[in-house]
Amino acid sequence: MVEQGHDVDVDRTVAATGPEQVERPALRARTLADRLLDGAGGILAHDHQGVVRYMNATALALLPDVRVGELLSGALDPHHAEQPATDAASRATEFTVGGRRLRARRRALPDGWIAWYVDDVTEQHARLDNLLAERGRSRFLASASRRLGLSLHPGRTAKTVVELAAAELAHAVVIVWPAVTGGALEWAAGDRGSAVRSGRTDVT
Repeated sequence: MVEQGHDVDVDRTVAATGPEQVERPALRARTLADRLLDGAGGILAHDHQGVVRYMNATALALLPDVRVGELLSGALDPHHAEQPATDAASRATEFTVGGRRLRARRRALPDGWIAWYVDDVTEQHARLDNLLAERGRSRFLASASRRLGLSLHPGRTAKTVVELAAAELAHAVVIVWPAVTGGALEWAAGDRGSAVRSGRTDVT
C-alpha cells in the first residue's frame, strides 16, 4: 500500500486493475524539495498509464479522493474524452470538488508523464459573480430611471414597470392600482418574453 503525500522512485510493484496490469510506485523518503513544494499550489503528476506518481500537500488537500499509486479518475483522468491529447503542451480545465471550484493546468513531461497544477479559484469566481451582479443591478437601475422618468401617466408607467421587472427580476409580474374614476381597479401583467397585457376590473 502506498502512503499519500509522497512521490516515488523507480522501484515499482505491479497491481491488478481488472483486465489490465498497472505498475504501482514504491514509496521513497520525502526530500527538502518535496517540503518546499508543499507550500506551492497543488501539484500532481501521473505516468503514461494514468497512475498518480506524486502529489504535494496542497494537492492532497484539494483532491482528497485522489491517491498516490492509484489510477487517476474524474476530471483529470488522462483517458477522459474531454481531456486533450497527451502530446498537448498545456491545457486548463475547471471542475468542482467538495463545493470548491478548482482550476487545473496540464503540462506534458518527459516519458509520457503529465503534471497538473491545481489552484482553488472559488473566491475568484465568487468575486466575479458579485461584480457581474453589481453591474447588472446598476444597468437595470439606470434603464429603469430613464424609462420611468419619461411618463407620468399611471397606465403607461405600470406597463413600463412590468416590462422592466419581467426582463430582469421575475418570470411574471402583475401590478394593480385604483382607477382614477369609477371605483374600479386597473391592472397590467406580463411575463418574460411576452407583451404586456392590461385591463380594468369593476369592483363595485
